Amino acid sequence: MKKLVGLLVIMFVLSSSINAQNFRKGGNNNSQFTPEQTATLQAKKMALNLDLTEKQQKAVYKIMKKNSEERVNIREERQSNRQKGTTLTQDQRYDLANTRVDRQIAYKAEMKNILSQEQFDKWQLTRKGFGNNKGRMSEGNNRRSGNCTYNDGPNNSNRGNRNKI
Repeated sequence: MKKLVGLLVIMFVLSSSINAQNFRKGGNNNSQFTPEQTATLQAKKMALNLDLTEKQQKAVYKIMKKNSEERVNIREERQSNRQKGTTLTQDQRYDLANTRVDRQIAYKAEMKNILSQEQFDKWQLTRKGFGNNKGRMSEGNNRRSGNCTYNDGPNNSNRGNRNKI
């Protein structure tokens, strides 16, 4: 009986890890959509979150469509390079990273022109989590770093007395 339970546990763990890997590979499957469909979905989600006007929605759609088309072109170029077996030089990687940052700056400036200040602030808050993932795990639930707080405040001065009545 113990062997059967152990075997079932092992099978469950393996199947869940395989499913998790498949989920990470696929992501949200936006690559199956055309640039127009992706732009429409993104613009509608943004309209829902930021309460955009019709004029703002149309302007956001245009920006999203342009960005989607650029992403498709970049993805196709990378796939063709990967199939050819060509690798990028250090200068080429630098140029790609530099143009990516330039596109991000231009995108932010365009959004600032379209959105009101309140909408722009809210938009920036929602985008904060999409940047660099380094250190994100260590920011939250890291008890060793002293970031853990109990209900008695940030100083944890009553840490030892919290269970006493």
